[in-house]
Amino acid sequence: MSERTHTSPDGKTRFIVLVQLSHVDVGLFRRDYAGITVFREIRERVSFNLFDPTTWFRERFVRRGDAATIVVGFAFLDNNNNDLSVILNLNRTNQPGHFGLSALFVNIGTQPDNLGNDARNVRRVHLEYSLPWETTRRTLNQT
Repeated sequence: MSERTHTSPDGKTRFIVLVQLSHVDVGLFRRDYAGITVFREIRERVSFNLFDPTTWFRERFVRRGDAATIVVGFAFLDNNNNDLSVILNLNRTNQPGHFGLSALFVNIGTQPDNLGNDARNVRRVHLEYSLPWETTRRTLNQT
């Protein structure tokens, strides 16, 4: 898993970018996972309670907004650097402050024939993104 955390210059917005790739094959159990996850968090003040000192001057990060806005491009690549994201049926997560794309294969028992629509053939995950307060593009890879 590769992870980066980026905080805006004013400290009020934070993006957490994750790229994951795992292949586990233990006897009769096989699990293959490839995924991209982006979190967008906003700093907010905790409600003040005079009788609870833990709330005084306290702030926290809360997931809000559209996290997908920073994603410029992505690719799920095989051994020959062919992009499999065009044939994979990617699971998409799009909730406030959370964006994700993933492919998963789980098998217990005998090995099935090639399904073609799973994470077994993914060997590298590539994400290209751009932060709102910067002009440069960044990349994050997992092999």
